Amino acid sequence: MDYMRKMPFIMGASAAIVIGIISYNNGYDLKAICVRMTAGMILFFAAGVLLRKVINSIYEEVKEKSELQIHNTNESQNTGKKEHEKNHGIDYRVGDETPNLKNNEKIEDNVLYDEEFRPLEASRVTVKDDKQ
Repeated sequence: MDYMRKMPFIMGASAAIVIGIISYNNGYDLKAICVRMTAGMILFFAAGVLLRKVINSIYEEVKEKSELQIHNTNESQNTGKKEHEKNHGIDYRVGDETPNLKNNEKIEDNVLYDEEFRPLEASRVTVKDDKQ
């Protein structure tokens, strides 16, 4: 995108050089060559500004559409995950008593997490020296 910022200057300078070479080869005097080069530079500079605006607006539209598409894809995936979690949630309740949740009752934490924590056997490791 760096060339897009320089587009008007590149177009104006290139046009001025081409016009100057063609005018010199046709035998025009210096004053006529300078006037033609100046007019050509101004016209092509203006055309470059317009071209840059058009290309930048197209670039911004494409960028916004891609961001919107990514945002919509993420939303649909998040909605799918939420529905999946609602329909296929894991039941953490312990014991034979299953509360009736038809009336949107709140389950207490002591019913959900009733098990006692036991550390793994690997946490009790002893190191033996082989220097004996």
